[in-house]
Amino acid sequence: MEPLDKDKFTIEEYRKKTSKFIEWAATKGPKEDLKGKSWFDLLCGHKWKGQDWKDGIRARNCFHTKLLEAIDNTQRLQCTVRDIVLWGQNNAYNVEPEKIQMSLKFLDKFTKDTRYDDWEKNLVSKRIATTSKIYAMWNPCEWTIYDSRVGNALAFLVKTYYGNDIKKCELDDYLFFPIPPSRAHNFSYVKGFRKLGNISNTTKKEKEARLAFIYSSWLLQEIAKQVRELEEPPPDPQIKSPEINVKSWQVYHIEMALFMYGQ
Repeated sequence: MEPLDKDKFTIEEYRKKTSKFIEWAATKGPKEDLKGKSWFDLLCGHKWKGQDWKDGIRARNCFHTKLLEAIDNTQRLQCTVRDIVLWGQNNAYNVEPEKIQMSLKFLDKFTKDTRYDDWEKNLVSKRIATTSKIYAMWNPCEWTIYDSRVGNALAFLVKTYYGNDIKKCELDDYLFFPIPPSRAHNFSYVKGFRKLGNISNTTKKEKEARLAFIYSSWLLQEIAKQVRELEEPPPDPQIKSPEINVKSWQVYHIEMALFMYGQ
């Protein structure tokens, strides 16, 4: 499998290329591979640090608010980033707050116009499993956490869709998600998919990480749209947040479900 490596892309192009897979993933994906479990079943099984899925949404809402309040103050932003990294149980994260500030503001522009072509200069992708947690807290309805379990879950779905024969996949530029490294000793990577970072060229490595994060976010946006039509909305976790829509399926719901699917 070759590294993800595209220079020009839009969400419209991605949606068109992957529409059949998206429809299958929303309607049949988990059920075919997990003995009939629905997206809601997976979401309800979500556990992180002893907390359930509702606690997970509350945490996202809390960090989202803190990032909004800290975006123009690098010292406060650094403290908030540290808290997110600790919540994610990641190791020390040494990226300048100015670069995170730049990336978050870029994501707002990119959400409005995906033709914006300075993404390589303006989006930090170092240690994407950690960095994506910050991006996901900035806008949980647009951007996903992209860690080893989410990457593994997407690889499971792609492999199941192609009947376990990924050589049949004609959309490798869009669906062959490289899996971020896991710290778990017994983690089982989906066969046929590369580990993210197994490229000697640093520039290509970071480019692939950016594409994996962007593509997985777009994919989850589209899956969430279809799941809204198929399944009842998750119960309201009783938080007040005009920015985070808790009354219908969103990217963060699908991400938390995939987190359980990819373990």
